[in-house]
Amino acid sequence: MNPVDFYNNIVAHRDLHVAGGDELRDEVFVRHGPSGVARALPVAEVLAHPWGEIEAVLTGTRAPGIMIRLSRIVGYYSRINNWNRSKLAELRDRHGGDYAVPAPGGRGAA
Repeated sequence: MNPVDFYNNIVAHRDLHVAGGDELRDEVFVRHGPSGVARALPVAEVLAHPWGEIEAVLTGTRAPGIMIRLSRIVGYYSRINNWNRSKLAELRDRHGGDYAVPAPGGRGAA
Protein backbone atom coordinates (compact mmCIF):
# COMPACT_ATOMS: atom_id res chain seq x y z
CA MET A 1 0.00 0.00 0.00
CA ASN A 2 1.34 3.44 -0.75
CA PRO A 3 1.44 6.17 1.94
CA VAL A 4 -1.24 8.33 0.29
CA ASP A 5 -3.75 5.45 0.21
CA PHE A 6 -2.91 4.62 3.82
CA TYR A 7 -3.51 8.20 4.93
CA ASN A 8 -6.76 8.46 2.92
CA ASN A 9 -8.04 5.23 4.48
CA ILE A 10 -7.26 6.53 7.99
CA VAL A 11 -9.02 9.86 7.28
CA ALA A 12 -12.08 8.07 5.86
CA HIS A 13 -12.31 5.62 8.78
CA ARG A 14 -14.70 6.75 11.52
CA ASP A 15 -12.76 5.11 14.38
CA LEU A 16 -9.11 5.68 13.40
CA HIS A 17 -7.08 8.86 13.76
CA VAL A 18 -3.43 9.70 13.21
CA ALA A 19 -2.02 10.21 16.71
CA GLY A 20 1.54 11.22 15.89
CA GLY A 21 3.24 14.39 14.76
CA ASP A 22 3.24 15.85 11.28
CA GLU A 23 6.44 14.16 10.19
CA LEU A 24 6.37 10.62 8.83
CA ARG A 25 9.67 9.01 9.82
CA ASP A 26 10.15 5.35 10.70
CA GLU A 27 6.76 4.86 12.38
CA VAL A 28 3.27 6.25 12.16
CA PHE A 29 1.06 6.43 15.26
CA VAL A 30 -2.64 5.66 14.87
CA ARG A 31 -5.28 5.80 17.62
CA HIS A 32 -8.41 3.64 17.68
CA GLY A 33 -11.10 5.97 19.06
CA PRO A 34 -13.47 3.51 20.77
CA SER A 35 -10.73 1.64 22.63
CA GLY A 36 -8.32 4.56 23.02
CA VAL A 37 -5.45 2.28 22.00
CA ALA A 38 -2.68 3.93 19.99
CA ARG A 39 -0.33 1.77 17.97
CA ALA A 40 3.01 2.55 16.38
CA LEU A 41 3.23 1.03 12.92
CA PRO A 42 6.58 0.74 11.16
CA VAL A 43 6.28 2.50 7.80
CA ALA A 44 7.84 -0.54 6.10
CA GLU A 45 4.97 -2.71 7.41
CA VAL A 46 2.37 -0.21 6.20
CA LEU A 47 3.88 -0.33 2.73
CA ALA A 48 4.09 -4.13 2.71
CA HIS A 49 0.50 -5.01 3.71
CA PRO A 50 -2.95 -4.41 2.24
CA TRP A 51 -5.34 -2.04 3.98
CA GLY A 52 -7.64 -4.83 5.20
CA GLU A 53 -4.88 -6.40 7.28
CA ILE A 54 -3.71 -3.06 8.65
CA GLU A 55 -7.26 -2.04 9.57
CA ALA A 56 -7.85 -5.35 11.36
CA VAL A 57 -4.74 -4.80 13.51
CA LEU A 58 -5.59 -1.16 14.25
CA THR A 59 -9.19 -1.91 15.24
CA GLY A 60 -8.20 -4.88 17.41
CA THR A 61 -9.92 -7.60 15.40
CA ARG A 62 -6.57 -9.25 14.63
CA ALA A 63 -3.45 -9.56 16.75
CA PRO A 64 -0.49 -7.56 15.42
CA GLY A 65 1.74 -10.63 15.35
CA ILE A 66 0.51 -14.15 14.99
CA MET A 67 3.75 -15.64 16.26
CA ILE A 68 7.12 -14.38 17.42
CA ARG A 69 9.89 -16.61 16.12
CA LEU A 70 12.60 -17.44 18.62
CA SER A 71 15.78 -19.44 18.35
CA ARG A 72 18.43 -20.69 20.73
CA ILE A 73 21.35 -20.85 18.28
CA VAL A 74 23.52 -18.41 20.20
CA GLY A 75 23.05 -20.13 23.57
CA TYR A 76 20.03 -18.17 24.73
CA TYR A 77 16.58 -17.51 23.30
CA SER A 78 16.29 -14.44 21.10
CA ARG A 79 13.91 -13.08 18.49
CA ILE A 80 15.07 -13.67 14.94
CA ASN A 81 13.25 -10.73 13.35
CA ASN A 82 16.30 -8.47 13.74
CA TRP A 83 19.01 -10.99 12.81
CA ASN A 84 21.40 -10.25 9.95
CA ARG A 85 21.60 -12.38 6.79
CA SER A 86 24.50 -14.52 7.98
CA LYS A 87 22.76 -15.47 11.24
CA LEU A 88 19.55 -16.33 9.31
CA ALA A 89 21.65 -18.48 6.94
CA GLU A 90 23.10 -20.29 9.97
CA LEU A 91 19.54 -20.95 11.20
CA ARG A 92 18.54 -22.36 7.78
CA ASP A 93 21.66 -24.57 7.73
CA ARG A 94 20.87 -25.98 11.15
CA HIS A 95 17.28 -26.71 10.10
CA GLY A 96 18.67 -28.74 7.21
CA GLY A 97 20.35 -31.23 9.56
CA ASP A 98 19.24 -34.85 9.76
CA TYR A 99 18.14 -35.04 13.37
CA ALA A 100 16.15 -38.03 14.59
CA VAL A 101 14.78 -39.31 17.88
CA PRO A 102 15.85 -42.90 18.56
CA ALA A 103 13.09 -45.48 18.58
CA PRO A 104 12.16 -47.01 21.95
CA GLY A 105 14.52 -49.89 22.73
CA GLY A 106 17.07 -48.51 20.32
CA ARG A 107 20.35 -46.79 21.02
CA GLY A 108 20.21 -44.59 24.09
CA ALA A 109 17.27 -46.41 25.71
CA ALA A 110 17.70 -47.50 29.34
